[in-house]
Amino acid sequence: MVPTSRDVAQAAGVSQATVSRVLNRPESVSQKTRERVQAAIQALGYHPHSGAIAMKTQRTKTIGVVVSELSNPFFQEIFETLSQVFSKAGSRVIVWDSALHERDAIRALQERSVDGVIISAWDEGAQEMRGIFETGLPLVLLNRTAPKGSFDSVTSDNHGGGKLVANYLHQHGKEQLVFIQGNPHASTSMERLNGFQTGLQALGQQSPTVLDGEFSFEESFAVTRDFLDQHGAPDAFFCANDYMAFGVLNAVKAAGMSVPEDVWVIGYDNVNQSCWPILDLTTVRQDSHQMARLGAQKLLNQIEDPTTPAVKTILPVQLEIRGSSENAPFNH
Repeated sequence: MVPTSRDVAQAAGVSQATVSRVLNRPESVSQKTRERVQAAIQALGYHPHSGAIAMKTQRTKTIGVVVSELSNPFFQEIFETLSQVFSKAGSRVIVWDSALHERDAIRALQERSVDGVIISAWDEGAQEMRGIFETGLPLVLLNRTAPKGSFDSVTSDNHGGGKLVANYLHQHGKEQLVFIQGNPHASTSMERLNGFQTGLQALGQQSPTVLDGEFSFEESFAVTRDFLDQHGAPDAFFCANDYMAFGVLNAVKAAGMSVPEDVWVIGYDNVNQSCWPILDLTTVRQDSHQMARLGAQKLLNQIEDPTTPAVKTILPVQLEIRGSSENAPFNH
């Protein structure tokens, strides 16, 4: 016999209404009661009917997440934390890679197949993406900002991170610099480049050469290899994310050069792999897990109360110095 919510309530010694709150609004129930109900659910093998839940609550208990380049370790870290937070809140997660499933994501949002959406792939140049903002669904931008409109967002101090790297390279006499940007329409890439350029200008240094890495390992490898073949090694490469920096490290090696002896390489994100000895990448650290936790909570708050005011949250960054810049110290 298939267990029902009444069976769960009897086993846990609570009312059916309490079981419903644990399933739909777990934050409204004490931890002790919540654990007792969850234990009963697990013991009985109870599975709530998603269609019935949606009819009663007008919610699907599903969250959409739009990312770009899922192969990028940074987004893997983000998605892992988002999944943990939403799972604890009783929701499942659907993820779309904007490069492959952009239209699927927009259609799902327009059809209200999800309760809200986390966007980590906002591209100012993509007209279709604007459709997501017009659905009226609860929405949070993660590691992205939108220049127009009032939306909840959580980012790191991208501009400040770019300036940090400018100051660091200046302290160590690095003058011939190359910036590997991601998507030139993405706010993260634009802000990091702007901070880097502003910092260099304030120090009386010339602007860096800018190459398009498209947030891709393969593309950053290709443009770096072409640059090295044509111009030789600059003093340093600064990449808009670690994933591209890994491509640069490989391109330098393929060109018969060495890091850091011939050229320094600096990334941005501090993904888990960046500290591996074989990479040993100096990088700007942003806390992906805190970013994801804050973004998820913002979205849950919006779903619970659509009148919640939008707030732009900017998290601090710091420079993690490693072997790709000779472990050279940074005097702030």
